[in-house]
Amino acid sequence: MNVPLSRLELAPLHRPPGGATTERWSWDFVVDGRSLAAALAADVAGALGWSDPAWQALILDKLLGRSAPDLPPDRVALYVCPECGDLGCGAVTASVVREGDAVVWRDFAWERDWEAPAPADRLALGPFRFERGPYGRLLRAATEARPGPGTPPLAVA
Repeated sequence: MNVPLSRLELAPLHRPPGGATTERWSWDFVVDGRSLAAALAADVAGALGWSDPAWQALILDKLLGRSAPDLPPDRVALYVCPECGDLGCGAVTASVVREGDAVVWRDFAWERDWEAPAPADRLALGPFRFERGPYGRLLRAATEARPGPGTPPLAVA
């Protein structure tokens, strides 16, 4: 697949409190200047930025292709339930694969870990191709920083 390189940044994503919802700060994936969370228009939290360090390390390993994906054969959750992060509640996933010196995200879908996505659950996003070195540095930085009010976006120069 000949997909041009995209630029990945991470921006603070805020879910305000209200009623029965928990306030949540997480990292939003911004690809080529476009917020993927805004494109989804759904109540989700980024998978990075709000859970304990061990969980963040596991997410990082999945995004880097160093551990088993969330769902077979290569699907990794990018956005999760903002209350609990459980894939059973639903998550926005993508096929995340290494191709040479790049990492490619494609075939985005809304799915749950207990059922296969229906055609209507497929999302018109991607594919996106990232240079592997800067991609890894950015994601590692996201596991070391917490988003919150006034937090600047993270980017690799």
